[in-house]
Amino acid sequence: MSHDLIATFGAALLFTLAATGTPGPNNMLLTASGAQFGLWRSLPFWLGIRIGTTVMLLGVAAGLGDLLARYPRVHLALQVLAAGYLLYLAWKISQSQLSNAREQQQPLGVAGAAVFQFINPKIWATSLASVSAFSLPGDSYWPSILLLILAWNLTGSAMNLMWIVFGVGIKQLLHSARRQRWFARTMGGLTAATVLLIFW
Repeated sequence: MSHDLIATFGAALLFTLAATGTPGPNNMLLTASGAQFGLWRSLPFWLGIRIGTTVMLLGVAAGLGDLLARYPRVHLALQVLAAGYLLYLAWKISQSQLSNAREQQQPLGVAGAAVFQFINPKIWATSLASVSAFSLPGDSYWPSILLLILAWNLTGSAMNLMWIVFGVGIKQLLHSARRQRWFARTMGGLTAATVLLIFW
């Protein structure tokens, strides 16, 4: 492996650590899922994020980002769809109750979480930024893309799991119905607030 690829991989690890560790639609939803359904039932959601992000990165690297830049109406349609879906999820979260969530609902599965990445504004923005910043020219282009995808999945796997565990831990504090309502509305509000990422 060349020195440039090693240096690029190290920089990509730092970037993706920040991108996957900070709050965003995925992490807000993972926290809520951890609190509602626990660790094991949230793992399909976690796996779907990893699959969807990987496909997204490959698509951007193959020219999907250029296609969106060429057709701004398609980009706008994706933004509106993302905003609407995030607001819907925010409302669902705000109305949920942890005490009977296991009987009333199901966590987001692998396919749903993977598809969600294609309307997730944070994943679009960070995928476009990372492919632009950490891809190398010429024969090193695809090797650098594969290393970037590896960096995304190494850091993303750990950080996403951390947010699920954070949600599981929070549930231990929510003994009363009042606290559960407060948590649900807070998580719903934070998820709704991520819509600002779309039009910022």
